[in-house]
Amino acid sequence: MILIRNHDVATILVAKRPFSDADIDRVMKISKEMEFTAVLTPHFAEKPEFEAVSTRGQYEQLMRTYPLNIDAPTDDSPFFFHMLRAGDLLKTSKGMNDRNLKAVNVLGRLLAIVTGLTAVAIIAPLVLRRRVREARSGRLMIYFASIGLAFMMVEIGQLERLIVFLGHPIYGLTVVLFVLLIASSWGSLCSYRMRNWIWLLPLLLVTHSLTAASTPVRIAISALLLFPSGFFMGMAFPLGLKKALYADKGAPTAWYWGINGAFSVVSSVLAVVIAVFWGVTMTLLVGLGAYIVGLIALGDLKFHMVHDPWSM
Repeated sequence: MILIRNHDVATILVAKRPFSDADIDRVMKISKEMEFTAVLTPHFAEKPEFEAVSTRGQYEQLMRTYPLNIDAPTDDSPFFFHMLRAGDLLKTSKGMNDRNLKAVNVLGRLLAIVTGLTAVAIIAPLVLRRRVREARSGRLMIYFASIGLAFMMVEIGQLERLIVFLGHPIYGLTVVLFVLLIASSWGSLCSYRMRNWIWLLPLLLVTHSLTAASTPVRIAISALLLFPSGFFMGMAFPLGLKKALYADKGAPTAWYWGINGAFSVVSSVLAVVIAVFWGVTMTLLVGLGAYIVGLIALGDLKFHMVHDPWSM
């Protein structure tokens, strides 16, 4: 490997076989004539970090100890301009990669703002409305918060994964929003017919052979993968309301609705934070975990009403 720099632009030369002395001399001669600077050659390294990158056994250690995250981007973490670690979220000092630091600070402040507003939206009715205090259920609070958090985690995780598969952000946004809205709406419509509910949350797995298919084929495949999860995720909210009405005819359903919506807003920011720092797969796993929490919270509720208020 040879690295030549001209001011802020660098050129990397990579060969399958080792560069010969004649190759290196020729590169150095041309670089000198064009006023380029040799940063890395088999005989020279401008900085120890450059030598570590090109030396077997030292690369992994460099990735762990370097102040910035300079590891190669992957499909699971495709944010190639993002080079800060999770601990940098609270930093305010200027320095290396200052623009990235400002962007991360904005993301952190946004998360703090929406979290604070969500807390106000949940606590205020408890303080101001006696009916909400008397009729509230802790397990239902957890349930509606969990499914609101989970839905957006899965949606944004699949959106970020599909952007890579479909090749353009606008395709990922259009396909994910359209399919999930249609599928979840249909699932919500069908939910009143179900006495027992199940979760189906398939992770988005796309084989390498399909990435070379035409755009219409990849869109169709994406829709087929998204539809089952969207259908069953759409059932969660109306089934929760149904359980709430079973437990108490005077249940504060509007407040539960607000909890669900507020946590969806928090999740829309939190999902980006998780994907940027820990990867898209982790975003989907957090969504899956939130659904499991909701399932446990709702599964232990005891109901006393015989009449089904949603029966037709």
